Amino acid sequence: MARRNRQTFKKREREMARKQKKLDKAQRMAERKAARGSAPVEELPPLGTHPDDLSSSDASAFLSVQPADKT
Repeated sequence: MARRNRQTFKKREREMARKQKKLDKAQRMAERKAARGSAPVEELPPLGTHPDDLSSSDASAFLSVQPADKT
């Protein structure tokens, strides 16, 4: 039984790492796009957060994030 739990834990860990990698890549792509001046950089919410789950103040802050000046 312990072995099965360990396997499940490792599987879940790999899935979370994969999701985090995708989010990191999306963030980098957004930053590159913003560097070209074609789109604002949006801060991504914490892993596993759905926009509908954010409170109204968090949602407005999430939607109104401006890119940092990179000079």
